[in-house]
Amino acid sequence: MAPNDFDNSIHDFDTTDDGSGPEPSPELWRHTPFTAFVAGEDTRAVYVRDHLPVLMPSFVVDFALRCTEFRSLPGHIARYAESQAWGSAEIEALRSWQRKLVRAGLFISRTELYTRAAAIRESNATPAKIGVIGFSTAGDRADLLLRALGSFAENVQTHGRAVDFLVADSAVDAGHRGRLRGLAGERAADLGVTLRYLGEQEKRLFATELIRRSQCRPEAVEFALFDPFGAGSAGGANRNALMLHEAGSVLAAVADDVLCELASTDSGDFKLALFSDTDPYDRWVFADRADALEAVSFEPRDYLAEQEKLLGRNLGDLLAGVPVNEVNVRKLGLTFLHLLDSGAARIRTTHLGHAGNPAIPTSSFYAPHKGTERELAAEAEIRYRASFASRGALARLATPSVGDGTVSPGMAIGLDHRELLPPFFPVLPAEDLVFGATMGACCPGALSGHLPLCLRHETNGDNAPLHPGEINRARQGSVFEFSQILRAIMAGHQPATQADTTARMQKLGRYICEFAAQPTLDFREALHRIVLTHESQKIMALEHALFTEIDAPEFWRRDIRDFLDHSRDRMQHEDFDIPYELKAGRTNEENRILMQKLIASYGRLLEDWPAIVAAAWDLRSEGKQFSASAKAD
Repeated sequence: MAPNDFDNSIHDFDTTDDGSGPEPSPELWRHTPFTAFVAGEDTRAVYVRDHLPVLMPSFVVDFALRCTEFRSLPGHIARYAESQAWGSAEIEALRSWQRKLVRAGLFISRTELYTRAAAIRESNATPAKIGVIGFSTAGDRADLLLRALGSFAENVQTHGRAVDFLVADSAVDAGHRGRLRGLAGERAADLGVTLRYLGEQEKRLFATELIRRSQCRPEAVEFALFDPFGAGSAGGANRNALMLHEAGSVLAAVADDVLCELASTDSGDFKLALFSDTDPYDRWVFADRADALEAVSFEPRDYLAEQEKLLGRNLGDLLAGVPVNEVNVRKLGLTFLHLLDSGAARIRTTHLGHAGNPAIPTSSFYAPHKGTERELAAEAEIRYRASFASRGALARLATPSVGDGTVSPGMAIGLDHRELLPPFFPVLPAEDLVFGATMGACCPGALSGHLPLCLRHETNGDNAPLHPGEINRARQGSVFEFSQILRAIMAGHQPATQADTTARMQKLGRYICEFAAQPTLDFREALHRIVLTHESQKIMALEHALFTEIDAPEFWRRDIRDFLDHSRDRMQHEDFDIPYELKAGRTNEENRILMQKLIASYGRLLEDWPAIVAAAWDLRSEGKQFSASAKAD
């Protein structure tokens, strides 16, 4: 924005405007990515990319750092002055810096953000057309897979779509594989669809050829497609198999316990939302499973067409014709602003919400969230307790949303693999969260698109998430996952911002390998610091929720206090650094050795992945495929 535009925009501000409403509003601002260096007792040298350093008083820099949401500048100043208990003299001193902050590049307006984003368009971009739906399965889950296959086949046939179906199976038991393959083949024949199968035998043949073609380390391909260390939950390996099988194309990957029943959650308040560094979903838990399903209205919709509304699209094309005040920027963070500097912004993955099973090990994720049954009156404690036992949850969006990979749910994901995407972490739960973080670090301009739609998620088993009051009795351990450790490691890496995807991916892989190559005691020390930082941040967030949610019922506050006490206590136990999903079956020392191996293996996989994908691409272009027709062995 030019200086005269700024001068014309600083009058008649609504100091309560936070950018969350669609009505016309005065110009709104937030701070950009910048670094402040000490240049004296009360002076800072502030550096913004492509700008010369500017000297500023420390109180001005502190003010700027607090402006993390789009608001009018007078609104920002009023909030800051209130937090500091300032008088008129201090307020006037800060006001005198408004224009300098903008001209130095420390602030960006909503209009400038919109203009920059709308200008990003690729002339060679082509629409994404999904040609394959891939299913990930494992173990004795043939009944679930058959249900999912029938559901998605019916949807594509109803809407006249011609796609193939591909099953990636990580079952270890040959009997389970044979039963699933035979039943799936029969079901596919009944449905009149083409179904291919990638099990142990097919993946082994595929891996052998990938190693020969790519000249990569055999252990990297082995880790990509299998579970060589017996860590468990090889869903990520299945997704890697699907991506390699379909290298160079666009595909949809879904879990075997998803049903293709779609419900719209679009409120119509905005045309598009932009976000980063946060979770864009509203999440609710219900006292009864039926309540979760009745909270949405399932309706006939073309699943693939819905994914294709965002998948492969440029951000500029999406913004064309959408007024700036119909774009919600309330959850937009610094990562999005960094991403715009790459000069590209294309949606490489698409995601949906879900209704039904929450797909999490404990309710500690849901309990502090705003949208839960704990908002009910105090006499509803029984209903509150039941909400954690029901396994009924809803994750939804009110607006089509585009952002970074902070949240990248893999339950039903669209993948634009016409250009290089990273591998999924092959084993353990939450591999999709690692994938999102890796995409953000490696793929310049890559965005995730999130649709205001819910899929039905219904899995087997009666195990319910534990509510905070049960954690201490039911499972002695800190509640975090290995994926959070890996994401924290990657967060310490500085990507080469001007490098291409291959160079970025290999650089990140080397960084992860170096982290894992530390001597045992140094690795353990680094691991301890990561876990303690994670637990500390969680405790601060929960204490903040207790402080701010003054109207929350006492039973909820009691649960959160108990969970906080438990978390603080677990920080003093010898196994505080062991993730939740690794607690059983191994000693603490065995788990630490396993984690070091897993981290090193992912680093090597990232280094070799570009060559592995190139080999898979060549094989596919030559018409060679290693999946088998689904039929009884």
